Amino acid sequence: MNIKQTLSQSALKAGPDLLRMYIIRKISKQTIKAKIIETESYCGEKDLANHSSKGKTKRIGVEYAGPVWSNKLLRFVLVN
Repeated sequence: MNIKQTLSQSALKAGPDLLRMYIIRKISKQTIKAKIIETESYCGEKDLANHSSKGKTKRIGVEYAGPVWSNKLLRFVLVN
């Protein structure tokens, strides 16, 4: 299954399917490769475990910025 097919599934199905896949980015002559080692899956605002379960707030507003956003945490890059 390719990444487009994986991401077109529900969050609960796509999360486990993303494990062990790679994100690969080529910048100029350098290739950066990162293995997906952890995922979290939420079913939108109705999922009480989701940070956005209480709607859009200042704290989690970035989650509404688009289909993908990243955040650096310690030595990891989180991609949502």
